[in-house]
This record gives sequence, C-alpha cells and structure tokens, in this order.
Amino acid sequence: DEKLGNNVLMREKIDSIDYHCFVDPNIPVVDISNLITTVEILKNEGVKNPLMNLPINIKKCLTNNKELFNFYIKCAQYSDDHLLVAKFIVNDLSAILVRNKMSIENFDLPLEKFVLLITAVGDGKISNNVARNILNSIIIEKGNFDDLYSKSINNAFTEKELSDIIDMILFNNNKIVHDYLNGNNRAFGCLIKLVNERTLGQVDLSKVSQIIKTKLEDSKWQF
Repeated sequence: DEKLGNNVLMREKIDSIDYHCFVDPNIPVVDISNLITTVEILKNEGVKNPLMNLPINIKKCLTNNKELFNFYIKCAQYSDDHLLVAKFIVNDLSAILVRNKMSIENFDLPLEKFVLLITAVGDGKISNNVARNILNSIIIEKGNFDDLYSKSINNAFTEKELSDIIDMILFNNNKIVHDYLNGNNRAFGCLIKLVNERTLGQVDLSKVSQIIKTKLEDSKWQF
C-alpha cells in the first residue's frame, strides 16, 4: 500500500501448481578458488587478465584441464599476446603431448623459450609446423632448443650438414630406399618428407631431391 507504506499480502504462491519448487539438481561442487587466486595474483602484478578476450572454446579447453590452465597462466606472464599463446597451447602443444603420451608436467622446456618460439610464429619468422617440429625434436630426440631455434630462424644448414642428415635418413630407412630403387616413385616422396621434417622445413626441397638422387646413384645402394 503506497499510501500507508505497508506491504499487503495479495496471494500465496507456494501452493500454486505453476510455482512449485523444483528439486535442486545434483550439480557437483567445483572449486575455482585456485583459478581466481592465480588471476588475482597476476592482476596485482600488473598483468592484464589472461582470460580476457579469449574465444569461449579456448577458455573451455583451458579451464577444463587444471594443469594446462596453470601452464597457460605462467606463459601469459612472458607475452602480451595471450590469444596467440592460448591457441598454440590448446591446438599445437596439446596435440604434441597426446601424440607422445606426455603430460604437461613432463614438458620441461623453460617457459621463456617456449613463449619465444610462439612469438616467432606470431611474427611470421617461422610457421606453426616448424614450431611443432622443433618441439617434437626436443621431446623425441632431446634436441637443443637454442640450436634448433637458431637454425629455423636463420635457415642455416650448411651443405655438409644437409648431406649428413640425408645420409642418416637413407641408412635408417633401407626399405623405403629399396622400394624407390625398384620403381616405387611414391617412396621417393617419403624420403623427401623425412628430410623436410628432420630439417624443420627450412631447406630447399628441390635441392634435397637432387642430393638424394645423386646419392642413390652410388652402387652401395644397389640391393
């Protein structure tokens, strides 16, 4: 009642069929205190919210995996381009870890070097494929990041280095070599692909093709 300034009971709804309360759904408790604390710490350190402006699908992938999320939060401190870092972690690093049956806890590349690699992708210095090949080389072959990164940026493979790489691939893939020498031209493409992967896509494939053909003309490859 506006004049008296009192609330007047009009009708009770609790017993009305259309106002019956539903039983609370069985929703599990989700503890997000760790996520909130991490974001607040970064905020206090002057780092902008690392989840801001990320697409919903990227956010979902990160927040559904606590280890991956924490790794991303740490990486975000080394880059202003949070979207670039998040996409690479979700789309590229995750695939590499799954393929090699690894967890993020076993990925021991220093964060600043990992972000340096992602930044090089963002700057157009290397492609996503090259970055993935570098990480695969580090994980599978225990390659040295600094050497791999430098070669990728500078495209620095000497004639001798390239020749040695091709020799190694030919010796380690006798069946493919045998198939090619017996008329299977598709096998030659496999050899080219192996060299391309080993050199992180940073060599002239026409040059690689010529070197391989020259080497396979040698009688030692005649089975």
